[in-house]
Amino acid sequence: MKRGIAYPLFSGGLDSTILTLDAINQYEEVKPIFFNRGQTALYNERKAVKNISEKGSFNDKIINLNVGLTWNRPDGFPCRNMILMLIAASYIESNYDNYSTVLLGFNSDDTEDTSKEIIDILNKGISEGVRNNKEDARIRFEAPYIDLTKMNLLDYGISKGFNDYFELTWSCWKDGRNFGDKPCGKCYACESREKIGI
Repeated sequence: MKRGIAYPLFSGGLDSTILTLDAINQYEEVKPIFFNRGQTALYNERKAVKNISEKGSFNDKIINLNVGLTWNRPDGFPCRNMILMLIAASYIESNYDNYSTVLLGFNSDDTEDTSKEIIDILNKGISEGVRNNKEDARIRFEAPYIDLTKMNLLDYGISKGFNDYFELTWSCWKDGRNFGDKPCGKCYACESREKIGI
């Protein structure tokens, strides 16, 4: 039996694409969230999200949130994932979508603010701090692949038949228009993809 409502955080990258496609098979309703946070690769990420969602026939379900957060770092900003998780929870709460799950594509190769401990802390925080005027909110964060390596996750995606989508994904941190609409091949995200043969 399928579960309730899921909000996968969907950037158009490999991990979040597998996550979103997997959610469609497991949840009654899936509402992927794409963040425009002023990232360098915004153009390419939007293009990937559009192409993937059109191929999967869920382009009408995408929620675009403009948060405009920028720091002077090429890889984004510290605590990025925690901030985006809480913004997602706030958005869901504002729409009274109780009993919803925010899905995260974190895996064991990810770093910084993507650990089980962080997820547990934020789940406790929203259970204490998020209330609406109807009843207690039941919003939870889940990272179903937290124990998988990126290679394990790739294999999982292939086993589910998602590999037709992989060429549409975008992981590079750079604006691909500066590289002939191709990934730079040098940033951490590009190196991670190269290691797993994508």
